[in-house]
Amino acid sequence: MDKRFLLGAIPVIAIMLLATVGTAFAGNGGKNIVKVPLTAYKQPAGYPFDRGWVVFGGGKEEVTVHVIIKGIKPNYEYTVYLEINYHISGWQYPILGTLTTNESGNGEFKAAYPLPSGTYLLGIDVADGWTAEFVSDANEDGVWDDPSDMHNEVIVDIGNGFDEFGYNYGARIFNGKADGVDRIIDGEVWGDDTYANDHLVMKWSEAWDDARFHGAEWTPDAWCSNEWNGMVPGGSREVWHYKIIWVGPELEASDYWRDGGYSIWGQFEVIMDQGTVGGQHFWGTHAKPTGYGA
Repeated sequence: MDKRFLLGAIPVIAIMLLATVGTAFAGNGGKNIVKVPLTAYKQPAGYPFDRGWVVFGGGKEEVTVHVIIKGIKPNYEYTVYLEINYHISGWQYPILGTLTTNESGNGEFKAAYPLPSGTYLLGIDVADGWTAEFVSDANEDGVWDDPSDMHNEVIVDIGNGFDEFGYNYGARIFNGKADGVDRIIDGEVWGDDTYANDHLVMKWSEAWDDARFHGAEWTPDAWCSNEWNGMVPGGSREVWHYKIIWVGPELEASDYWRDGGYSIWGQFEVIMDQGTVGGQHFWGTHAKPTGYGA
């Protein structure tokens, strides 16, 4: 059975997930990865605020933070808290240290905090007690997020780059049991157990990553691949390989459309769909050309 028809109209060609968070990185030796704006959550009279941001970096069993804030109360001390949520299981707020502003109200703070290998949601809170607060995880209007919303938090993989589900966002790859591709380990893939034990390798290009997770424009360099191997213990006994490219909302009318493919997700084309079931090989599609970037 072709995975396209599993669960009725829901395609089971896998797409990488980030829950509802804004961006992601995998630990890679301390390289700065993502810059997140600070928002004035509490700003009473006498507490000015111009702008600010925090840069998160990841390494082996630690996260680094670099906070820069401008135009707040001058010659003043603020406490910097790291907001940590492991596997969406509850928040902790360790104190990283003190940020001291200069006579212009500008301040800078750097710190590293040890974290065991795993997947975390992270945020930063720069606070003067409970009087003024500047945070990285409020919406643009300054309203504190509902914990289930996680609008601007950063998802971080600490350790070897792979989280417990099989994702390595830094290397742009998923490699593991398909059960984890929906980021829920429950013996199912989006509510169906048919392919949950299959081994899935999913890769995506830098252009796909930039557009999917970092707000960049979609371009013809965006592609994603799926390789499903059900010839494993408890697997489906099926093998499938898909290649997907972005073509834009025009689909078949797009300049990037390949002859022979089929559309998916409103702006994408499957340019290769082939697999083996019961010893028989099937072609779902074989567009020309089939290579990425062609």
